[in-house]
Amino acid sequence: MGTYLTKYPLDSLRIEPSIHVDPNLYVVYLIRDPRDIICSRHGKDNDTYWVGLKYWNLFLPVCRRLRKHERFVPLKYEKFVEHPNAVQDVLERALPLGERKHHFGDYHNHAEVSDDAEDALGDVRPISAESVGRWEDHRPRVAGQIELHGDITEDLLALGYEQTRGWTSELAGTDPFLEGSHYEEFANEKEISSLRAGRYREAAKRVAENVIGKRILRQSCESAA
Repeated sequence: MGTYLTKYPLDSLRIEPSIHVDPNLYVVYLIRDPRDIICSRHGKDNDTYWVGLKYWNLFLPVCRRLRKHERFVPLKYEKFVEHPNAVQDVLERALPLGERKHHFGDYHNHAEVSDDAEDALGDVRPISAESVGRWEDHRPRVAGQIELHGDITEDLLALGYEQTRGWTSELAGTDPFLEGSHYEEFANEKEISSLRAGRYREAAKRVAENVIGKRILRQSCESAA
């Protein structure tokens, strides 16, 4: 099984056709409380919130459509950072992974990261749940994003991040922060259209690679016989 790891969120728009045509493709789809997502900052721009709710509204529908696919594994960020080794056990049962070399909880002792990743993270550190619920310290940001992009209560309820609709009372009396994010606040339709068109090229590429791979394997078996 080939392995492809991406942290580029827009790749979410390219996986649907591929997972249906490539039996070797497994998708681990990380889900996080959207309120924490929009309050995150990046090492490359610590003075600005990194992304807004536009990405949540773009990508959650993909998760909804694929959530029952046998090779689609939704994973909550909060569960991962709170219980990394337990999540590792779950993934090893769901995916055809190789032999375990280390526990997820020991990641910081063994990881070698790229320069870009180090710029974003600051350094390699132990997996921690300290960022869970950070949005409560950024209520103006949450209120502003909801004003710009719409209510997210139904999503929070569906994913178990809230149990009642009354959570919005925590934003009462908050002056919304309406300044933009590092990335454009609203979807660039040209970019999104290009990515959606590219998903079919990606799927076609995977089909071709599988056909060629099977042909090579068959020829090797015939030669060996």
